[in-house]
Order: sequence, then structure tokens, then C-alpha cells
Amino acid sequence: MTRHVLGAVVLSGGSARRMGGVRKTALEVGGQMLLTRTAEAALAACDGAVVVVGDATGAPGGVIHVVEESPGGGPVAGLAAGMSHLDAEWTLLLAGDLVDGAAAVSALVGAQRGTDGAGLVDAAGKKQWLCALVRTEALRATLSTAGTAFGARLSEIVGKLEVLWAPDRGEVTADIDTWDDLTQAHARFVRVIRSSPRIDTRTDGGSAVTVPATERTLPPEALDGWAQVLRERFGLTEDEVPIALILDLARDVAHDVARPAAPLSAFIAGLIAGRQGGGPAQTSVILDEVTALARAWATATATME
Repeated sequence: MTRHVLGAVVLSGGSARRMGGVRKTALEVGGQMLLTRTAEAALAACDGAVVVVGDATGAPGGVIHVVEESPGGGPVAGLAAGMSHLDAEWTLLLAGDLVDGAAAVSALVGAQRGTDGAGLVDAAGKKQWLCALVRTEALRATLSTAGTAFGARLSEIVGKLEVLWAPDRGEVTADIDTWDDLTQAHARFVRVIRSSPRIDTRTDGGSAVTVPATERTLPPEALDGWAQVLRERFGLTEDEVPIALILDLARDVAHDVARPAAPLSAFIAGLIAGRQGGGPAQTSVILDEVTALARAWATATATME
């Protein structure tokens, strides 16, 4: 039997204490769960097994899902559980909460390797043990000498390997540890969208005009990303943040009253809806009422001119 060349272990555990215990790897950035993006990239790159250890929310079909024998035993315990399912010469070690796991996989597969593999060092000079590509047998050897895996640190395992560590020049080691990290991740996604040139259907002298996204209004994808940040941070559902209705209100108020009145009106509508229960139906009624007031204002001011 031909041995596989590349496999992967994606660690998807952690208590996320700084984020109130949320499932970090199930958080969405750019409309996709963090774990989904990373695991899909690993599946595309690997001819061997891709093992997700811990929370498998969002894991695509085709991965192997395992849980360490003593849940909460830490990353080394998770790594030991995942390694038992690998048969490839090389193993990708990946964190499930990487912001752009696809970019991380691409960088590691193409990286120059030392005797035991390659890894990335973040901007702060810290080696990222879960953004590395290592020789499977060398990793197994260090694991076998670790004694107990429960509570052990990855630096005690991966740090013993002869890995060629290189600086991360593309922010591919970025992960999510705090709410600020999540906000920055969404902002990074927005920058990518807005920096991409787009072809507008408008014409200038009969010729199509290319309009950079930075000269346009915020694209829908970016607005969805920002709304997701707010929902996750404050525990809101999609029904509690009716984006389309809010935008309709802002448009109508800006047209019938004045632009500065739009955000003020949206704030007051949300405040009143919250006082009256804050349910989706009640929110819709309040938004409709504010819109009606704006139209009445426009009619009244027009008759006074």
C-alpha cells in the first residue's frame, strides 16, 4: 500500500474564557465558519486523513472527528488523539480558530522545510505551534517521550523538532482569542472586498468604467460581516437585527428629513423597540412607524415652503 504524503490535525478545542466560552471555531468570518474554512483547505491539500479534534461544529464531510480521552486535557492531549488516525509522511498542525486557514495551509505546504518540517512565527516573534508542517514520525517520537499528555504544552512537543521557522509575512497565523480579534478579522475581510476592483455597468462616453471598491458604498458582504460581529458580541439573533428594514428606514429618513436624521432615527427606533419587548414583530412595527413619521415630516415641511 502506498503511504500518503500529507495529512492534518486540526485542534478545535479550548475554553474561550476571554470570550465567555463561545465556540470559537464556529464563529463566522467572511460568511464561513473558521473551522469549515480551515478543514476544507486541509482536505483539498491532503491525500491522507484530516482529523478534527474537539468541537466539530462546521466540519465538512470527509474529516475524521475525535475527542481526547480526557476532555479539557489541553492541546497535546488533543494532538495525541488526532495522531492515532494519521498515516501520512507529513502532518499539518492547524488551529481550528485560524482566521484564514486556507491561506495558512497554502503557506505551509509551499514553505521551505528543515529536517522535521516548517513553521511560522507571528509578528510578535512567537512561534505558532498550530501553524506548522512536521514530519509525522518525528512528531510521534516526541509525543512518546512526553510522559503524560494531559496538561502538557505544545512547546514541549513541537519545540523539540528540527523545524525551520519563518516569519509570517501574510498574517496567516492570525487566530481568534478575543472579541477584538474577531472584529479585526471581519475588518480584514472587508478590506479585501473593498480593495478589489469592480466593473461598473455605468458608461462614460459609451465605454465601461472600472470603479475601485474603495470609491463605492459599503458592499453588502461587508455589512453582513459587521452585523455578524455585533450579533456574536451581544448575543443577538438574525431576527433581532433586521438589516433590510433598518436600511429601508435609513434611506427613507435620509430622503424625507435629512441624512443626519437617519442614524438618529435608527437608534431611537431600536431604543423604543427594546423597551417594548424587542421582538422581531415589534421591531418591524416601530421601524414602520418611524418611516411614516418621516414621510409626514416631508409632507408638512413641503406645505410650509
